[in-house]
Amino acid sequence: MITTIEIIAVIFGVIQSVLVLFNKRFNWIFYVLQMIFLALFSYGVGLYGNVALNCLYIFFGFWGWATWGKDNSRPTFFTKNDMKLIVLLPIIATAATTAFVLSLSGEFKLFDIATVATSIIATVLMIKHKVEAWVIWFVNDILYIVTYFQLPNQPIYLIVMYIFWTIMAIASFVSWKKNSVNVWQSMYKNKYGDKYYSQEIIRPIYRSKKQS
Repeated sequence: MITTIEIIAVIFGVIQSVLVLFNKRFNWIFYVLQMIFLALFSYGVGLYGNVALNCLYIFFGFWGWATWGKDNSRPTFFTKNDMKLIVLLPIIATAATTAFVLSLSGEFKLFDIATVATSIIATVLMIKHKVEAWVIWFVNDILYIVTYFQLPNQPIYLIVMYIFWTIMAIASFVSWKKNSVNVWQSMYKNKYGDKYYSQEIIRPIYRSKKQS
């Protein structure tokens, strides 16, 4: 039964990772489906912190679907306006995760805390369309591989999926970076409106507005 759940979760996970690579909104549908099956799997192997995380992920999936549905939703890098998010998100995620996991029974609590905290951080950043999310996902995938290797009955399909996700995290970082809103675009959006234009158009427009 656990193996069947594992395989279904892997299938949904692979589909989702390919869709998110190309910045497709439909990735969130497969994201939610995957989290349902990962919650069932995590409960079966005693990773209770990840059960709670997967349930939270279902909410994140709907949040991501709603957020990515907005017009002009494109990847961006961190800016000064994101400093509160950069500082507070890791602290809140780690503190909340630690308190929750330590209150539960189960093995591998340290890895449970690490995977849950980094997953929350990466997911929120992905919802916010931050390119840096993929750096956190890369670390998270490595942590999951290490965790699953320590289980008595190693979930080989999930291990293979997380190896695949590690590669996809690198590919997604490159893809999102290539398609991200550059500094000039972000500046133009913040100062002069919500539409995105090419860098070549924005530079002369920005200079002319600054001079005036």
